Amino acid sequence: MPDLIKLLENRIGFISDIQIVPSNGRYSDLIQAIENDTYDIVIGDVTVTATRRQSVDFSNAIFDNCLRIVMRQTPDIHVDLLSFLNTFSINLWLLVLGTFIYAGLYILCLILIATFTANLTSDLTITKSKADTGTAEYSTNNIYCNLTLIGDDFDKGAFGIVTPKEWIYAKDLDVNILLLRESGELEELREEWFQVKNCPPSYETSTSKHVDSMLGLFLVFAIITFLALLLFIWSNRPSYKNYLYKVLDKKKSLYQIRIPFIKRSKDGNNKTYIKKTNTDSSLTSG
Repeated sequence: MPDLIKLLENRIGFISDIQIVPSNGRYSDLIQAIENDTYDIVIGDVTVTATRRQSVDFSNAIFDNCLRIVMRQTPDIHVDLLSFLNTFSINLWLLVLGTFIYAGLYILCLILIATFTANLTSDLTITKSKADTGTAEYSTNNIYCNLTLIGDDFDKGAFGIVTPKEWIYAKDLDVNILLLRESGELEELREEWFQVKNCPPSYETSTSKHVDSMLGLFLVFAIITFLALLLFIWSNRPSYKNYLYKVLDKKKSLYQIRIPFIKRSKDGNNKTYIKKTNTDSSLTSG
């Protein structure tokens, strides 16, 4: 505001006696001070409203004002692989597990996906606060580097210089304010004071999700899948055991066959014998 006062002094040609109001003062006290002729004008972030116009006059708007949403900008430094488990309580997780066993995988997955997504979104939503555009831009760019502005402007308004009713210099003040707006000097002041950025770029983090933030969910899914496979094999172990025995018996029978051969006795009679041997043994005749 001191720069704006200097610009107005140079254009209108007056000498100002600046009195700084404490930051904990109320806007209603400023309006009352103009009514009581305590101050000639008040320059600050005073919004033009219908109620205030009944008591005092306002110049043309020096800055357009609106509200913005401020939220905490959290860097992705520490990743908790099991952070998604905080969405539900322990009792609710146990209930979900019991329902998972008795209700079936397919139907339960549909319910869990919808419920889990809603609760996870609610859990990750951070409490937001509202602030004027200028104050919010300056604070997030210079003081609170871990905060950022999101969303579009809303609840738009305008800041004006408070003047007494029927002030004789009101027209000159309005004309010079319009000239300052048209020349871009007011916008330069806004950029100089509110849009300057001193925060390091390290706080500018992407809002997109990475694999690390959801890795725990995939690990739990893999473990559950593995346990389900083991449970399936264990429940069908008699069938697998019978099948394994059949395979082993068949394999054993391939390596043991019966081979007939004739052995000549001393009395000259031929006798036939059956001999078990492996298929890879060689047969010789003599």
